[in-house]
Amino acid sequence: MTNLQPIEPKKRIEVLDVLRGFALLGILFNNILYFSGYSFQPFDELRKNSTFQLDEKLYYLLDIVITAKFYTLFSILFAVGFYIQLSKHTNDAPDFLKTYRRRLFILLIIGVLHSLFWNGDILLMYSLLGFILLLFRNTKKEKLFRFAIFFILLPTIIDFVLLPFTQASGAVQSALAHTTYPDMTPATVMSMFKNMFLFLIQIHSL
Repeated sequence: MTNLQPIEPKKRIEVLDVLRGFALLGILFNNILYFSGYSFQPFDELRKNSTFQLDEKLYYLLDIVITAKFYTLFSILFAVGFYIQLSKHTNDAPDFLKTYRRRLFILLIIGVLHSLFWNGDILLMYSLLGFILLLFRNTKKEKLFRFAIFFILLPTIIDFVLLPFTQASGAVQSALAHTTYPDMTPATVMSMFKNMFLFLIQIHSL
């Protein structure tokens, strides 16, 4: 297959590139809360900061405006990219699909390795959903729309099914941090992030 290669810069769809950059910026803003360790710090320590009130307002503003919003946009762009590539290779679809599966498999390996040290990995999920996406490439628009509605509503349906089996706790407990891990204290998480950044700085200085 000779024509499967990176597209020339002048032929790229600039709107899609801008949207990808915009989505990545939103994801960066979302993860800054974790990279900085703010989400894991105990509230008792956060309250000692002179900017605590402002920080908390900004935190909740980001939670409303940023959190989980840009992942959706990035996911849509992932599907749009697949459609554009497939539509350009209708004459040599088998070769393209073979190459695309190989790329997804490489992404799967990267995602598995990444998830070993970062629980917020999304690459593994993208690779798995990419393989599922291939199964729907020849589905008619009407059926595709029904499948889309089903998968959008599926998480809500699962929540309703599990609701009777969920035991609500009567006691209201104050959280130690915005985000906690069941097997690690906030101090342990903070130490992990500090060591990670020190390691990255040492690598960069080599």
